Amino acid sequence: IVGENVLLLDTLTLKVLATIPIGKAVASTKFGADGTQLVVGVLDGDRRPTANDTLVDVAQKKVVGEQPAPPLISRVLPVPGGKTALRHRPAGLSATNVELFELPDGPAIAKCKVPLLASSFLVLKDGAELIAGDTDGRMVHVELATGDVKHSWSAHSSTVSRLVASPAQKQFVSISWDGLCK
Repeated sequence: IVGENVLLLDTLTLKVLATIPIGKAVASTKFGADGTQLVVGVLDGDRRPTANDTLVDVAQKKVVGEQPAPPLISRVLPVPGGKTALRHRPAGLSATNVELFELPDGPAIAKCKVPLLASSFLVLKDGAELIAGDTDGRMVHVELATGDVKHSWSAHSSTVSRLVASPAQKQFVSISWDGLCK
């Protein structure tokens, strides 16, 4: 596996469903609104984002085209439904405090300590659970209300920079500075 492939994983077993060659270094990926396509941000030879994103058909498991890439903007971590969001801050060098709060800047609804210095998050089940990735390539699946770790694993050899779920949340993709998408 090299940094030019996207791995499609099953969220329950974490088994690879498909390895999809992209042909360029992968920088980011997200599922399209209907979940039938992946939109993959790619890098040029100088490791800069290209002007076009690559489109991958999930059912066919292959590249099917390109579209203009959106401008680079800051990331927001809203929870599906648009009424809540996630905020986080380091709690030392090996943990992160996470809070689910009401928008625009309400009090915490739920909070927990994630047992790693998180670099990326994926909110699941309307804010009841989350997956966090860290700077060492580790990931944890945590129940937000209790902080209980449901699953922990090493996914990459470097920083997990982004986690993206399919619309039905049955699959997700992790992107790392190690050049891999899984």
